[in-house]
Amino acid sequence: KEENDVINSIFRMAFFKNETEGKTYLRDIPLSVFRLTPKIEQESIVQLPSPIRAPRMNNTDQSHLREGLIRLGREIRKTTTSDHFVESNTFMFDFDADTCIEEKRKCFFENADSAYFGNVPGRLFPKSAYYIVYGINDEMTGDARYSSVTLYDAKTLTAAASITSESKMKGSAKQFLPDYENNDLYYAIWFRRDCQGKDFCVEVPVENGVDYRTTVLFTSRSYMHSNSTKGPNPKLLLPFRVMYGEDRMVSSEWLKKRRFKKKQMDVSWPMN
Repeated sequence: KEENDVINSIFRMAFFKNETEGKTYLRDIPLSVFRLTPKIEQESIVQLPSPIRAPRMNNTDQSHLREGLIRLGREIRKTTTSDHFVESNTFMFDFDADTCIEEKRKCFFENADSAYFGNVPGRLFPKSAYYIVYGINDEMTGDARYSSVTLYDAKTLTAAASITSESKMKGSAKQFLPDYENNDLYYAIWFRRDCQGKDFCVEVPVENGVDYRTTVLFTSRSYMHSNSTKGPNPKLLLPFRVMYGEDRMVSSEWLKKRRFKKKQMDVSWPMN
């Protein structure tokens, strides 16, 4: 029978409105931890009832943005060349927090202050590969105070790279939808080993924990509705999408075939 309990409490700060005050807070976090050792038998301790959890925010249904999201995906596929091109499905993290606690399971995403989605492309990340993540900027639609997408090692859940609505998301859809009226409500970001100066691109070096043989996981997080301390209802949000591609390798054999084809086209056949 175990004699010890392990308690893990995590506090997460996203963005400080005042950077100076944020640094002051982090230098001296007002937190104390006390250990309470009861002097009575554990069997006689009556467990406190779990508090009723606040429901998620009943935010706006994003179905009216579906047409633009489909158009964005179509334009990405049209303008992007690749030897291997695969698009993967996204799933929703919708765990019941009370069930997780009662069954002593690590659900990770059971906090009602955020909406989470995940995507496992089922591909590795070789040097020639890239991922394009596209979706709805929930901050711009008013459904979240900020949103983010993070790339993980799927096995260890080690974060390797991320983007937020505060950084690269804004304006990124214009590279594929320059004339679309509401392109500011969408985003499209590249994840590459080497961005080579490309705009709206996040570099993922091997040193970050995702090597060439690592299966990756993408997750999105929409944090707190703009008019509440509760997260948006994920069932009313449109999930992000992930496309996998590989740069075309120009081989000598391919160049020979191209030159031969061009030579055939240049031949002037005699007219009868």
